[in-house]
Amino acid sequence: MSLTIEGLSFGYRKNRPIVEGLDLLIPEGRVTALLGSNGAGKTTLLRLLLGLLRPWKGTISLGGLDLTKLSVAQRSRLAAYVPQLSDPAFPSPVSEIVLAARFSTLGLGRSPTSKDWDEITEALELMGITELADRPFLDLSGGEKRKALIARALAQKAQLMVLDEPTANLDPAAQADCLNTLKRLAERSGRTIIMASHFPDHALWSSDLAVLLKDGKVLASGPVQQTINPDNLSALYGRPFTVAQTERLPDGRTIRICVPLLGKSA
Repeated sequence: MSLTIEGLSFGYRKNRPIVEGLDLLIPEGRVTALLGSNGAGKTTLLRLLLGLLRPWKGTISLGGLDLTKLSVAQRSRLAAYVPQLSDPAFPSPVSEIVLAARFSTLGLGRSPTSKDWDEITEALELMGITELADRPFLDLSGGEKRKALIARALAQKAQLMVLDEPTANLDPAAQADCLNTLKRLAERSGRTIIMASHFPDHALWSSDLAVLLKDGKVLASGPVQQTINPDNLSALYGRPFTVAQTERLPDGRTIRICVPLLGKSA
């Protein structure tokens, strides 16, 4: 399902918008990276998309359904959220944390079916944490907790996945695995995936589209290889950037890398 945002505005204080007049079309089956400096409005925009905040103006629709008019239960069947890790106090084992994602389809009073447990197993396998299924969530490292929360979102089987800095607390290899998993998931399942990130490199490596958010407005958006360029990055972060390219790797690929020019400001 594609996501359409029209005329979206919101702020926490009257006459002080955090996001203002946003218009975006995010297609299904793609990974879209949301980039911007601290305070640019990325997390606020994600919360608006999920219905956790009500916009001042504008509409947010997924596959033609206005998300702002749906109930919490209806939205939970359509959209899954992986928030920034805040060390939630979950005493349960990982398998039960992931199982919680199935409650929106189970309904009250119903026990998990074999299909539900199959979905849990698949999500754990996709994130490479099958061996953590019986471990208490509280005993996990920061990176393991992050993987468990992403697995929970995968198990929800929602058409829209919204992730706030999904690679936070992961080592470089785990970051690459996570980004590859999200890209494969979008391609194979047709899910619409939006991830906020502080790393334009991650967008270049794993995303199809990029939205650059500055002061609550869209500075640029479009195909990632075109949108992430030195001029746009310099304007976005207020510091000169260059986009370098690696030498040809053993597998024949080259990779683009975003580099701030240290010691200089725009």
